[in-house]
Amino acid sequence: MKSNWVNIQTFQSSEYEIHLPGNLISQYNEAEFIQHGLIKLPLAVKEVEEETDELQNGTELKPYTVLVSSALIKKMFVIEGLPYRMLMNDQTLKLGPVTGILVRNDRFTRKRRKPDIYSRLGGLFAVITLELFSPEEGFTKGKVYHNKKWVETMIPLPEVLFVRCAMSKKRRKTILKEYNERGGLVFNSNVYNKLIVETKVGKTKGLESNIIQSVELKSKKDVLSELDRLGDIIVKPKNGKKGSGIFFVKKVDETYHVYDYRGLKRCNYSVFSKREFLTFLKTINFKSGRYLAQEWVKFIKKNGRPFDLRVYVQKRDQDKWVCSGMMARVAGKKQKITNRSKGGSFFMIDKVFSGYPKSKKQELVKKVSDFCERFCYALDETFPNDHFADVGMDVGIDKNEKVRFMEVNFIAQYQTIRFHDPELFNNLCWLPFIHATEYQGFAVGKQQTNQSDLTKTG
Repeated sequence: MKSNWVNIQTFQSSEYEIHLPGNLISQYNEAEFIQHGLIKLPLAVKEVEEETDELQNGTELKPYTVLVSSALIKKMFVIEGLPYRMLMNDQTLKLGPVTGILVRNDRFTRKRRKPDIYSRLGGLFAVITLELFSPEEGFTKGKVYHNKKWVETMIPLPEVLFVRCAMSKKRRKTILKEYNERGGLVFNSNVYNKLIVETKVGKTKGLESNIIQSVELKSKKDVLSELDRLGDIIVKPKNGKKGSGIFFVKKVDETYHVYDYRGLKRCNYSVFSKREFLTFLKTINFKSGRYLAQEWVKFIKKNGRPFDLRVYVQKRDQDKWVCSGMMARVAGKKQKITNRSKGGSFFMIDKVFSGYPKSKKQELVKKVSDFCERFCYALDETFPNDHFADVGMDVGIDKNEKVRFMEVNFIAQYQTIRFHDPELFNNLCWLPFIHATEYQGFAVGKQQTNQSDLTKTG
């Protein structure tokens, strides 16, 4: 759909009217409605009486001046001075794009004070805190980047909303219900735990052997059974974060070697007899159904330390998944866990593969990228009623150089990359918003998405 960049000015009127230059009338004269975000109202289109400036051509640098009635401005929460774009969709004139992110707090606006990419995409970009979000009204309070600063104001519900924070199931259900009824789209609409993802996505042909399958533990007997079956296991909480609640068990003859990270930054290593091990297991409430057992897969190492990969996969061109970047998480000295909270460190890919020939490094990176992209397509197929735009995947490479899936993070976090590769960090942050812009029908040209543009933050 062809869009035009416009400069909106207000004229006083109680009618729902928009006055367009003569050379836009043929494109929009059949519009019966106007849409801004998820607010849609009836519309009358008229031609401006004044002669149009010949220099105006509807581009970002030379937008058309359009006049919007004060009644529409007020009712639709249109913000004068924003670099809006305008397009025709069926019988609706759409002002946009209108994109928002839902966050726990407004640190986002403090860390990205000069987000040039927003003006390059056009429209309204809002940061909305969960505490202030009230979708039932059709509008809400948010912070909009306008005139080189963040301004708190009332806005329509964004047509596309990215969820960037955890929330209760009840709150999430309310938001999804409102958006479904109003025709909007919520990206990263649901968060599923490890077991659900493994069980459902693991049925996808070609991915089964890559997934480290989990078994729900309901008793001490289940732990012993998994040890007999697998030899070495990892026990972890179903909804654990940052390596919390994890311990490793290796059965050697009649003894049990336990590497315990529960509540500890460093490993507490113990060797137990069977009786002692059963006593140790009494400290865990298996009846709650919160714990899982997995095969303890040995990943390749860097300088004797195991490492895994955090892979960032994002959607582009409506529904195409692309691996946009990855980092390595390397365990601390003599440690098993790679999480930073347990002594692990982040490194760029080139560093952990520095001892490999270039061709081997490229082969392994491609193998990881291909797997993660296939996994994300399977995610879409497995959960067809949900919408995902970007995820962070945790995978490892075993000693046979096979990619093994560990976990998918539905609320992608990029902050760690900021300190290692600012250019990659900015690309990861902005690409989802480019995808949202295109989803709303506003094409994004190469001049708006080249590397130099995407990495600018002011």
